[in-house]
Amino acid sequence: MRMDQGLMQYLVAMATSKRERGAPVSQLEDQPSTRSEPSHGDISWRGRLSYVALGLASLVWLGLRSGIKPSRFVYPCQQVAATNGLSFLAYTLALISSTRAFRHARKNLTLGLIVALILGLALVVLLKGDKSFVSDPTPDNVVVPALVLPAWTGAEAISDVFAVTHVPTSSISLDGGVVPEGVPLAEALHHAGIDALINLMAAQGGHFYKTARQPKGIIGRDDVVVVKVNNQWNCKSYGAQGRRSHTNVDAVKGLVYRIVQHPEGFAGAVIIADNGQRHAKFDCADHNNAEDARQSFQDVTDAFASQGYDVCKFAWDDIRNDIVSEYTSGDIGSGFVLVQDGSPGVDQLSYPKFEVTCGSHTYRISMRHGLWDGVTYTNSRLKLINFPVVKRHGMAGATIAVKNTIGFLTTANMRRRFGGYVTMHDFFWGYEGGSDYGLLGRQLALIRRADLNIVDAIWVNPADHRDARSAVRDNVLLASTDPFAVDYYTSVYVLLPHLIPGSDWALSADARHHGGDFRDLLMVNENRARLEGLTDIIDLDDRLTSQEEQAQFNVFVGDASNVQSEMGLFPVH
Repeated sequence: MRMDQGLMQYLVAMATSKRERGAPVSQLEDQPSTRSEPSHGDISWRGRLSYVALGLASLVWLGLRSGIKPSRFVYPCQQVAATNGLSFLAYTLALISSTRAFRHARKNLTLGLIVALILGLALVVLLKGDKSFVSDPTPDNVVVPALVLPAWTGAEAISDVFAVTHVPTSSISLDGGVVPEGVPLAEALHHAGIDALINLMAAQGGHFYKTARQPKGIIGRDDVVVVKVNNQWNCKSYGAQGRRSHTNVDAVKGLVYRIVQHPEGFAGAVIIADNGQRHAKFDCADHNNAEDARQSFQDVTDAFASQGYDVCKFAWDDIRNDIVSEYTSGDIGSGFVLVQDGSPGVDQLSYPKFEVTCGSHTYRISMRHGLWDGVTYTNSRLKLINFPVVKRHGMAGATIAVKNTIGFLTTANMRRRFGGYVTMHDFFWGYEGGSDYGLLGRQLALIRRADLNIVDAIWVNPADHRDARSAVRDNVLLASTDPFAVDYYTSVYVLLPHLIPGSDWALSADARHHGGDFRDLLMVNENRARLEGLTDIIDLDDRLTSQEEQAQFNVFVGDASNVQSEMGLFPVH
C-alpha cells in the first residue's frame, strides 16, 4: 500500500499547489500551514476529497464532451480527462480488491496464471500503441498499392476536379538553398507531378497560364502569386513525428518553377506564406516533408532567388497579433485587418496586410484588396494558390482545402472575438454548438477565394499531425478551383481507403456521411458561401444522394509517370 499512499500524497500536493498558485513565493514560505499534515502515510480528508472530486469531475466531463462521438477522445482536454478519470477508477478498484486479491493469490497463484498475466500485459502494451483505425505505418522506402481513382463527367457539372496518380519521386534536393553543381536548372527545379497536373488541366480547358492566347488562364506574366501552404506543426512541436504534417516541399518547389516559367516571360513574384498560429517554421533544418528531409521552404526560396527569380516567403505567424488598418487609412504597418460581419462575435473575419521584399521588388499587399502602389489597389495582379496536405483531423474529420483557409486568418484574441477556443471552432464550422455562421465560407466569399486549390496527397496521414509513422505514400496530386468539390472527392477516394470502413474515424472523415464532422464542415461553409454570393461551387444538401452531389463536378484523372518532360519547353531566365 506504500505505492498507493505515495500516489495519493503526490495528487494532494498537486491539488494544493493549484490552489496556492498565483500567490507570491514569500507569502507561501512565511505563512504557517493550517492543514493537518499527513503522518505515517495517512492522507487528510481534504486530500481524499480533492482526489475523489477530480476523478468524478473528469468522468463527468468526459461523458458530456465526448457524447456519442468517440473520435473526440483524441482532443487534448479529453485525453487529460480520460487519464484522470481512469486513474481514479483504477485506484478505487485497487483499494477495494487489493487485500482480498493478495490473500487469494497467495493460495491459488500458479505458473500458468503467471504466464497468462504476462501475456495479457504484453497484449495491453501492444494495443496501446496500435492505431487500429489506419493501415500499418509505412516506411519511407515502401509505396502502398496505387489508389484507384475514378473519373467521370456529367452534363450538370459546375466545376472540375483534376487528379494525377503515380507521382514520381523527386531526386534533386535544394538543401542549403543552392542548385547542386552540374545539375541542369530545369531538372533541379521542376516536379513531374506538378507538370502532369498542369498538363491535365490544360488538356481539359483549365489553363494554368493567362496569356494573350488564353485570357481566361490563372497566372499572368506580371502577377504576384501567394502560395498558401499548410505549414502548421512543421519543425515546431513534434520534430520528426510531424514530418508529414505539412505540404510537400518538393511539390511546392515544382509549382514555383512552373509559375516563373510563364511562356510570356515572368515579371512578377512568388511568395510562399502561411499562418501556422505560432506552430510553424519555414527554415526547419530537418524533418521537412520532402525526399530530402533537410530541404526546407526557406531553401526553396533561396535557391530560386539565387537564380534571379523574385521568390520569397512570408510567415504570417509573425504578424498574427498585430492589428492594423488598410493602406487607404494611412496605416502602412504589417498585420491583420479585422472585419466585423454580422453577429454574434466581434471582428470575426481577418486577413493579412503586409510588406515584403521579393528579389528586386518590394510589395505592399492587402490580401483582400490587392497590390498597393501608394495611391490605389490593383486586385487583378494578386493571385492566391491554396496548397494543403491531406490528413485526418480529430475535430474536423479531415484537413484539406477548406480547412486550410484557417491559415489565411488569425486566431489571435480569440476570447474577445469568439468567446473561447471551442466557440471559435463553432464559428468555423458549427463544431459543438451547431452554429451556421460558416466563417470559412464567409472568408472565401467576402475576403478572398483561392484562384486554384492544389491538394498534396503524396503522403497522406490517416492518423493525425503528430505521428508521421502512420503516413501512407499515395503519390497523388489533385487540383480544382472549387474547394468543396476537391475536398469531397479527396475525402471519399483518397483518405477513406486508409480508414476502417464504418469506423468512427471513417464516418467522421467521410464527406458523404450525414452528421459526420467533415460533412458538417463542408455543408456549413458551402451554404454560407452561397448565401454570400458564390455560385460556382457544388451544393451539398442532405436531401440529395451522394451520387447526385458528385454529379455536380467532373473528375479527370491522369498518370504522372507518363508525363512528357517540360524541361526546356520554356526558356530559363
